[in-house]
Amino acid sequence: SSVLKAMEQGRHIFYTLRRVILYFFATNFGEVLVVLFAFLLKLEVPILAAQILWLNLVTDGFLDLALAAEPIEQGLLEKSWLRESLKKGLIDPMLMLKVAYMAVPMAVGSLYLFAQNCCDDMIMARTMTLVCMAMFQWFNAWNCRSENLSLFQIGLFTNFWLLIATGFVLLLQVLVTTVPFLQIIFKTVPLSLYSWLQILLVSSSILIFEEIRKLVVRKVYKNF
Repeated sequence: SSVLKAMEQGRHIFYTLRRVILYFFATNFGEVLVVLFAFLLKLEVPILAAQILWLNLVTDGFLDLALAAEPIEQGLLEKSWLRESLKKGLIDPMLMLKVAYMAVPMAVGSLYLFAQNCCDDMIMARTMTLVCMAMFQWFNAWNCRSENLSLFQIGLFTNFWLLIATGFVLLLQVLVTTVPFLQIIFKTVPLSLYSWLQILLVSSSILIFEEIRKLVVRKVYKNF
């Protein structure tokens, strides 16, 4: 039993590293793609360097740490995909496919909101892009709690630290759009309730996309 416990703990550590890498790669690749797509479409830069720094240091930092506190997932010793990943290493083709699958909707959704507003008010458009990218990252952190189990299977309240981190980064995001000196630093403006609802609707799509992918995986690969 001690050997089995040690094996399970080792796989949990490996899996924790994978979920943090998946989250980090997907969110940062999404930031790269939103700028790249804007360049290809000959749009203005949708998100400024200071805003990207805010996302990476504040949003990513707290949620990365919270993901590392995820409890041991049930049945780690029986998961065939995890055994294969242990042989291939932390970063394998399957992980990179998931990164692309998550990053593209993040970039497209954020750029859609930017394109809708950039003709009327550039500062407003960039603020909406910043908040949308941040909210995509919040939802994506919840997606990355498990690579194949539904969020509702693992439980919404089983990672206390992720709940705290999500609430904290939400508060910081409200502050960056409302506190005057932060508005000056990060070139933001206050958003209306309608704008927040628009952003919520667009950014929550990443949760739906990932739940669909996980459902397909579970149906096709039993004991995956």
